[in-house]
Amino acid sequence: MTVLLHFTKRFFLACTLLFSANSYALTCSLDIDNDGNLDALTDGLLLMRHLFNSTGDALTENAVSANAQRSSAGDISAFLESPECQDFFDIDGDQQRDALTDGLMTMRYLFGFSGPALIQGAISSNATRTTETEITGLLDAKKTSFMDEGNNSGTALVVRVLPAVSEIANGDILTVSIVGSNFTTNTDGGSFELSWDDSVVNFTGITIADSLWDNSFDTRANTNPNPLNISVGNSAATGIGGDFEIATITFKVVGQPGEATSFLMVDAVGGWAQNGLLPVNKINVIYDTANIRVVTAPGSN
Repeated sequence: MTVLLHFTKRFFLACTLLFSANSYALTCSLDIDNDGNLDALTDGLLLMRHLFNSTGDALTENAVSANAQRSSAGDISAFLESPECQDFFDIDGDQQRDALTDGLMTMRYLFGFSGPALIQGAISSNATRTTETEITGLLDAKKTSFMDEGNNSGTALVVRVLPAVSEIANGDILTVSIVGSNFTTNTDGGSFELSWDDSVVNFTGITIADSLWDNSFDTRANTNPNPLNISVGNSAATGIGGDFEIATITFKVVGQPGEATSFLMVDAVGGWAQNGLLPVNKINVIYDTANIRVVTAPGSN
């Protein structure tokens, strides 16, 4: 479902790809073009092309963001060929880097893949990391390292589902909160989608943090609102910054013990926009994945 919302005369969420410019000084990082953002269609694509031995324009064409601090083919090749990056991008631990294993899993991860879909057909026969848990843990650690190094303010802009990990019994009600963190640049609002596995949890309701957002929209009225599109906006002149609440969502657990699901978020049309006059200054955020697992209820046989 495509949604375009005009929250205020200053804030129109449109599908414009503009990225915030941040400078990083990492030895090696998932942020290959060094624009302060992690993106499958820039960083992931550059890694894949490099591992397929592309050089020059064939390496960088349409794969470097407008705000990249590392943009030439020579600089990107030198970065990826550095000794630190040789080990950094050996994702499955087989002592070599390969486009169809390490590159593919990195790109899938940056697209938001998780579980079996992250690793299917992408583990080498000599891998020492072979499970989705090991691969996800490694890539999560690399993303966390990127976030901890920070942008101009020292931290990345993050939207996350809390709690990050839950164990809950069939029939119980699960309540999760969606929050924003480290928004040092005040924002007019944002638009994103949340998805999950309906065989494990069923959506029952959502409450937007109306004290912060005076314009909001979600697709709860749909017969099956999965993915759930959530858009929030604030008309105040200063916008909203720092750490803030976005929404609280409830689900009924319908899965059986041992089943699990992830809550995944991606930008919807427009993404997050910085406070200010038109044209919209889009800001890029990192979405953190949350996971739940169904367990046997206490006292059950």
